[in-house]
This record gives sequence, C-alpha cells and structure tokens, in this order.
Amino acid sequence: MHMINIELEHITKIEGDASISITVEDGKATKVHFITEEYKRFFTEALKGKSILAVPSHLSRICGTCSNAHVLAAIEACEMALDIQPTKQTMMLRALTLHGLTIRDHALHLYLFCMPDIYGKDAFLDFDENDPHENQLLHDAFAIK
Repeated sequence: MHMINIELEHITKIEGDASISITVEDGKATKVHFITEEYKRFFTEALKGKSILAVPSHLSRICGTCSNAHVLAAIEACEMALDIQPTKQTMMLRALTLHGLTIRDHALHLYLFCMPDIYGKDAFLDFDENDPHENQLLHDAFAIK
C-alpha cells in the first residue's frame, strides 16, 4: 500500500491563518484536515456593559470588507434576544444588501487576491501606479469598493 502525507501551512488569501493536511492511500484521499485560525480580537469583552443599541455599530468593525454582513448579523442577534420580528420588507432589504455585498466581495477578491498571482506579483501593493496598465487595474479595483 502506497501512502503520502501532504502538509501545507500558512495558506494565504484568506482571513486569519490556515493549514491543510491530506493523507493519500492508494491514490485516494483518506484523511483531510483543513484548519483555520483567526486571532482573538476580544469583541465580546469590548461589548460588556454597552447598550444593546451600540452592538451593531461596534460589531461592524470586525471586518472592513464585510462590515454590512456583521451589522446585519448583530441586528438579527439583538432582534432575537428581544423577540422582535422584522417586517417582510426589512428581511427583503437585508437579503438585497447581502447579495450586493457578495457581488462586490467576489469582485474585490479577484482584484486584491487573484490579480497579483495572475500578474506575477506578491501582493496588490506591488503594482506600479506609474505604469498606465497597472494604474488602470488599481483604479478599477478601488472603483469597486
């Protein structure tokens, strides 16, 4: 029986840190472990003693890219805690907001994470703003945000 262990640490292009461990036996993956770690930022502690009205605003700071998603999740948690039922219109507007966020995030991911790989750069910041083509790519990426 032929066995291979594949270990990849410090996987990039994600929030936090990730690693993957794969065991292959006779040409088939028999064990796969994908591990993600995010660094603690102590938002729970920061919210202790705050008014429930402050929760959505504070939790929107969890992530600059997807702050809308964190605001909406915080609002939903507050509503559940207070047994508040949002209207159908509110739910539809929230869904629309999240769908728009998904579209924008996918485009940003392509520009900020994939584009450097496509152009042989280590990071988005390695693009030369003095090069007309690269400058346009930078402009287009920031126009999405």
